[in-house]
Amino acid sequence: MLFAASVPAVLLALSATILYALAKVVYRLYLHPLASFPGPKLAAATFWYECYFDVFKAPGGQFIYEIDRLHSIYGPVIRCSPDELHVKDSEWFDVLFAGPGHVREKWHRANRANGSPGSVASTESYDLHRMRRAALNPFFSTKAVMELEQETRRKFDSLCDRLRDYAKDGRIVNLGGAFTAVTLDVISQYCFNECYDCVETPDFAPHWKMLMSALFDGAPFTKHFPRLAIALQSLPRSIALKMNPVLGPFFECQDRIYVQARQVWETERDAQATTKTKTIFQGIMRSNLPPEEKAVKRVCDEAFVLVVAGAETTARVLSVIMAHLLQDRELFDRLRKELSGVVRPDLPPSRDLEAIPLMKAVVQEGVRLAAPVTNRPILIAPKEDLKCHDCAIPRGTPISMTFRDVLFDPTIFPDPNAFKPDRWLEAEAQGKRLDRYLVSFSKGSRGCLGINLAYSEMYIGVAALVSRFDLKLYEFDQKRDLDTVRDYFIGLPSKESKGVRVKVAGRKT
Repeated sequence: MLFAASVPAVLLALSATILYALAKVVYRLYLHPLASFPGPKLAAATFWYECYFDVFKAPGGQFIYEIDRLHSIYGPVIRCSPDELHVKDSEWFDVLFAGPGHVREKWHRANRANGSPGSVASTESYDLHRMRRAALNPFFSTKAVMELEQETRRKFDSLCDRLRDYAKDGRIVNLGGAFTAVTLDVISQYCFNECYDCVETPDFAPHWKMLMSALFDGAPFTKHFPRLAIALQSLPRSIALKMNPVLGPFFECQDRIYVQARQVWETERDAQATTKTKTIFQGIMRSNLPPEEKAVKRVCDEAFVLVVAGAETTARVLSVIMAHLLQDRELFDRLRKELSGVVRPDLPPSRDLEAIPLMKAVVQEGVRLAAPVTNRPILIAPKEDLKCHDCAIPRGTPISMTFRDVLFDPTIFPDPNAFKPDRWLEAEAQGKRLDRYLVSFSKGSRGCLGINLAYSEMYIGVAALVSRFDLKLYEFDQKRDLDTVRDYFIGLPSKESKGVRVKVAGRKT
């Protein structure tokens, strides 16, 4: 009797749900403020369109390529989801990613894959973002990075010592893992004054590389099913891991970083600042931020993002640069010759390396071609109406652009998929500013905080390997092992990738 009575209630609830969904689709297609913008009706009607390409269409992370296809049909401004516009116009990039004087906020859906809501990278509000970033800016300034460089050069010297051991034993080196080891050592030392010592660990601490890979592998799922991801994380660890083993590396990485961040937090919470500020998190605790911004959870979120982002993106660029140099022996020898007057035998400061025209061009081209962050940032201009290609974009509209669209624009970078450092030398000789299109680290108020540190590591890392070793690629297939084919927040190669592996020999000439 009770079951029979409940049937109408269930049907009523189901009917109401269907009617609500249909009404929402009608609104999105015909009454929404973005209804007049071009794009596929299915993308305008539901977020499941994007979800299909990112989560279900093999090999995953394919929506950036679908967006590119849509632009070829509908033009430079498209509606790629119910509430979002995507723009493909290299000259308009500086409008969206504007600097001081232009308020840009982050759309909440752009943070769904980030499990650290308290970090600067996840901050939606313009004012809160500016306040949080102001506490970190001094630690990533050019001056601060220069002061850190002695330690950075020491880490790369240690890497070279390890590579000499590999040369003696004839072992194969995975350069991606080796570079991740160095960048993790640098950022962990800077964050916590406690180096992870990945370079000194056998095989360059491969578990950390696997952890990083697993973290990014889960990004599409977390992005489209954030509530499910949060629910899984709230379960007892044993149950959560049985339901989704991918969470294992996330928990392991998060626990390690949170323990270190909490130690700094507890030490600094009630202490008087009597010693020199050595680490980023000492700086946060000693800053003028309000007490709630120094809460342990907020500090831990900041730590997690800085360590993960500070390691893997730079390592990716270094791998791309070395892979291309090793496929072009003439270019490799040119660079080695240019470095011979500077690296003798100690590694010089990065500013000296940047002063070498070919070296600077190699790094710039590597940063362009690697395009490490493939995830499209989605920003909002809450206080100004924007215009693009005769399209009036109302204030408050979520707008995205993809870095790769600028970095691979054939009208700016002819033959964009080729590694051609000479394009930068030729542009400079002609007085052209190609660097204004080098947007790999974003621009404006939302530009990457760690750009100076990343460039420092890149210059020193490339100089160390090119000047000191004869390297040979081992069973390398660029299409399989290097080229980006998946957007998992960072660009990833094929799942069959073996990485950039090399045979190492001490320099003979």
